[in-house]
Amino acid sequence: MLDTQPPTDTVLGVDIGGTKVRAALATPDGRVLAEDTVASDRAGVGLIDQVGRIADTLVGRAGATPRHAVLGVPGTPDAASGRVLRCPAFPGLAELDARGAFTSRLGCPVTLDNDVNLAAYAEATRGGHAARTLAVLALGTGVGLGITSGGAVLAGDHLAAGEVAELPLPDAGALESVVSVAGLRAGYDAAGGRRDADVPEIVAAARRAEPAALRALDRYCRAVAYCLGAVITIVDPGAIVLTGGIGAAEPIAATVVDRLRELGGWTVPVVVSAFGERAPLVGALHAAASTADGVRTGR
Repeated sequence: MLDTQPPTDTVLGVDIGGTKVRAALATPDGRVLAEDTVASDRAGVGLIDQVGRIADTLVGRAGATPRHAVLGVPGTPDAASGRVLRCPAFPGLAELDARGAFTSRLGCPVTLDNDVNLAAYAEATRGGHAARTLAVLALGTGVGLGITSGGAVLAGDHLAAGEVAELPLPDAGALESVVSVAGLRAGYDAAGGRRDADVPEIVAAARRAEPAALRALDRYCRAVAYCLGAVITIVDPGAIVLTGGIGAAEPIAATVVDRLRELGGWTVPVVVSAFGERAPLVGALHAAASTADGVRTGR
């Protein structure tokens, strides 16, 4: 007889991005029961209720309540206070006990983790990479780095390892002023491209070899290579994985490889994540299922 009873052991994973919130309810073995993606509510309290509403919808679809939730945030969770620091996309999360508020709204234990660390965790545990040490660079609305060694995320003593957005570039300000959606669009505009062009249009124009798009992409990828050159020198990764909406775009990885060779003769393999923009969500689900404390970290 076919078992139609809903599963009783489920976990919730949420990826809170600057523009979108992705959430999924899954069994501990990774079987997704329900998933949804919506535009982000940029207000702190509004975001907490939004995540709660999404979770309610997923629970209604799956007919199961999660025992644990892991939420990826674009900032640095503070374990002592529950706040999220260094989170310009959602500054309101630094002003309240976000972990406590999410726990109350979702009705289950909640762990907050950095979204890029979750993406790195997904790559280390589910990506099938042979390298022991991975550097995962998320290229999207902004930029972030996750490093893993032996399957453990290297989070740092203050859980802020990989916060490369403020890395200074020669004659160009901070890394994220160039390596971001806004930075790529500004570069395209400065090169003579259409001011209101979005990222997919710029990438498509580069594939057509439009000069302004090629110059903008070159500027972007040079800055990425400058950042990765420092990572290679300090961390010695066996592979670099690009993820995020821009990182998954076809010309990016190949151009970054070329710029790494030009800058320092580096030949570390650069690959695009097989998970695409879902990498933080995959990591969140796996972390929620594998441990009560979220991502396994090495400091």
